[in-house]
Amino acid sequence: AFAANDADVIRREAEAVVQVVSDVMEQRKKLQQEQLQLLSEKIQRLKAELHEARESAALDPLTQLHNRSSLDSQLERVADLSFLMSATPCLLMIDIDHFKSINDRFGHPIGDEVIRRVADTLVRNFLRREDFVARYGGEEFVVVVPDSSAHAVRQRAERVRQSIAEIGFSKGKDHFSATCSIGVAVLGPGDTGKSWLARADAALYEAKTAGRNRVVFADDVGASVPSIPAARPVSAPPGRTISSGSLRLPGKTS
Repeated sequence: AFAANDADVIRREAEAVVQVVSDVMEQRKKLQQEQLQLLSEKIQRLKAELHEARESAALDPLTQLHNRSSLDSQLERVADLSFLMSATPCLLMIDIDHFKSINDRFGHPIGDEVIRRVADTLVRNFLRREDFVARYGGEEFVVVVPDSSAHAVRQRAERVRQSIAEIGFSKGKDHFSATCSIGVAVLGPGDTGKSWLARADAALYEAKTAGRNRVVFADDVGASVPSIPAARPVSAPPGRTISSGSLRLPGKTS
């Protein structure tokens, strides 16, 4: 074009070169955007997988409740921040009475069903966002109620005890119900997560020693524990009851 000394030819060739360069730059920009989009999507997938892994690590696989590790962290967190709360945090430790006899008599799949349905009952009775429901291990559960009162928690604990006793279970022609014992501890001055849990555990032990199927507060340990009527089996005829916290099939002895 320069050799021809033709301005029009030079202009057309220059415009063609500019167009080629522009096309290359546009393609490169588009490719970079596609690569960034793919990278962003991959990062989002990795974040989702990490979140899912963390959630799985924090949940009990059988009940989908918080697990022991999550509970330990929550207890320490609530104990450390209790001075900022307007209400007194309470801790409930729940144990299914005579759970071993359920496993022995009906098998572990039925035992797992009992655990799952008790867990569901706890969740339904502690629906508030701040309530923390966890499986402590085996047939034991823990509920952390950070914003309530001892009186309100006592009422809720009695309600959940009754709700669990009303659950009906069956295997074949056999029908039965299960009860639970509950120990409650109000967070005290100087309590750590461990000492708070230990006092609830002591109250639970007192509830089981006193006959099971009852609620005992840590502050009441050593005092007279009131007797609570036990629930009847689901299919038992009127007038037949079971001993507190025991498991009895219709027509059979416990």
